Amino acid sequence: ARLLPALEKAASADFRIGVPDLYFWDHCAPGVAEGVKGALDELARTGARLEKRDLPEAAEAHGAAITRGNVAGVEFLASMREELPEWLETLNPILAGRLAGPDDAANVAASDYFLGLKALRNLSAAAQARLAGIDVLACPTIVSSPPTEGEVAELDAYLPHNRRMHQNTYPINLLGLCALTMPVA
Repeated sequence: ARLLPALEKAASADFRIGVPDLYFWDHCAPGVAEGVKGALDELARTGARLEKRDLPEAAEAHGAAITRGNVAGVEFLASMREELPEWLETLNPILAGRLAGPDDAANVAASDYFLGLKALRNLSAAAQARLAGIDVLACPTIVSSPPTEGEVAELDAYLPHNRRMHQNTYPINLLGLCALTMPVA
């Protein structure tokens, strides 16, 4: 399938696309990486310049957000308590358990949360510096097709699928970067 005409025009106008080798391609299901690489090849044929541009801060942000203050969880819980407190009781039990368990968002020390924020700010600054000079970083949005409801009915089965579904989007959000998803395969 042809890419959007606007993107084709951008590609022909010396559009610089950073393509990471690491992290974003890890654990790709058959067809995912090939589909994205096919779309990148098509852009290159229209004049876009593909440049290797790894973003190690993505993996670091993912780890830091979890081990240094559960930043996203704390912010989600605070937002829910402030904006939609009546919804807390209606959350999916899996998500609710991640917010209120003994090691989860409800029990994060303020100092750990602020250390997590500091780590993410530093990683964000490093990522933005690393991406200077390119117009976009291109990689798979998700590494596999979404699971069926039956495949994720039990918590032990849900968690690995959930981690795979967010592998590439979660760190981009944590780094404060913008993202656009386009179907390509």
